[in-house]
Amino acid sequence: MSEFVYQADLVPYTRAELVEKVAANLSTSRFEHCLRVEQTAIELARQNGADVERAAIAGLVHDYAKQLPDETFIAAIQANHFDPDLLNYGNAIWHGVLVRISLNVI
Repeated sequence: MSEFVYQADLVPYTRAELVEKVAANLSTSRFEHCLRVEQTAIELARQNGADVERAAIAGLVHDYAKQLPDETFIAAIQANHFDPDLLNYGNAIWHGVLVRISLNVI
């Protein structure tokens, strides 16, 4: 998959940079899961005429924030003035909502 080159400037990283960032933030097994999801997302996008680059990026980063401590999520929810009802949930919800903040792409 290393030959895949991003074209649309959807994230401020090359694929190699994004892979490195994701790998540094996750356990080996979670990172390998993300690589598999990236491949599945690409295959599904191709089969369904969807944007392959968007699918690849979404698959790769979908669990990027999964292993951050709760305190990080709580601080981000408060600092970004998200709906305070989010504080009633946990990582299963937070990691999806806050992945863009974690990657500093907002």
